[in-house]
Amino acid sequence: MTIAKAEPVAQNSAHIVVSNGTLLPLPLSSSRAAGFFSLTNNDATDHLLKGITSPFCASIMAHHTKQEQTVATNDLFTHLALQHNATMVFPRDGYHLVCLGLHRSLQPGDKVPFTFLFLDSPDVTVNFTVVR
Repeated sequence: MTIAKAEPVAQNSAHIVVSNGTLLPLPLSSSRAAGFFSLTNNDATDHLLKGITSPFCASIMAHHTKQEQTVATNDLFTHLALQHNATMVFPRDGYHLVCLGLHRSLQPGDKVPFTFLFLDSPDVTVNFTVVR
C-alpha cells in the first residue's frame, strides 16, 4: 500500500476543517493506533459528523484516556454535532479516535489518510502523521 503525501489541513466547501492530525501506534497492541486532531466548523450552520474511515483501519471508535469506556463513547464519531463557528480538539488526554485492526505496520513520519463523513456536507480527507 502506498502512503499518501502529507496534508497538514483539509477542508470542504462548507468550511469544515480537519487539522493537526497525528497517529500514535499503541505499544500494547500492534493492531491499534490512537489519533489526535482538531475539527473546526467555520460555517454559520451546525453540521453533523456521521463517521470517520481510513483504508488503514478495519474500524474506528472513540476513546477517552481518563474515563471508563462505554458503548456510547465508542460511537461518538457516528453522531457528533459540530456547532457553527467553533473548534473541537481531540487531544491525547481527552476524547480521540482509535484505529482498530491496522492493515499494516506504521513508522514515524508515515502519512495515514482519514476521511471525515458529514450529513448534508462534503467529506473531508486529511492525512495524519504517524508519531512515537
